Amino acid sequence: MSPNEAGREPAAQLGTEADAHEAARRLARRYVPSVSSRLALIVSTVLACGCVPIPHTVEVTPKIEGVLSSELGPVSGAEVRLTQILSDVVCAKAEHITYTDAAGKFEFQPISRFHFVYPLYGDPLYRWNVCMTTKGLTYAGTVGATLGSLPPALIKLDCIVKASTTPVTPQTTGREVDNLQICKSTRGT
Repeated sequence: MSPNEAGREPAAQLGTEADAHEAARRLARRYVPSVSSRLALIVSTVLACGCVPIPHTVEVTPKIEGVLSSELGPVSGAEVRLTQILSDVVCAKAEHITYTDAAGKFEFQPISRFHFVYPLYGDPLYRWNVCMTTKGLTYAGTVGATLGSLPPALIKLDCIVKASTTPVTPQTTGREVDNLQICKSTRGT
């Protein structure tokens, strides 16, 4: 074999340029997934991660209406705080603060949160904690939570502070708070 022929293949084995392009196209078609395969891959990926990128807003607490009274009648000017941190028994990290009116009434609008993704499965926990402060003492109003569904549209609270009511402190435990709540709650419409 001559040096000029080294590294060259016979023309019969190479074929024409058109044959080479056709062979390359066939090879590329073998490895390019179809539209349905691509769609199946996208759907399975979304399902595997458990969420869909759908921006939306969710109300994470209900509207809360209530009345605060004592043995002597309505308590006006009391500070009422709302937080979503159940362990915050004195509502020190309150997200909303309001004051009772002359009739002892107070109200919180629902807290809304914006989410970038919509979960496909799993049960979200919606929680709220209401505390009242009057005459320098803080009382546990109510603690509420809903698992797996949206919070109720409205919660009505009837809160009574008695002379014998024990105030809460940051050291009060969750189990103690259950026994110290001064509000009775009902789901409203």
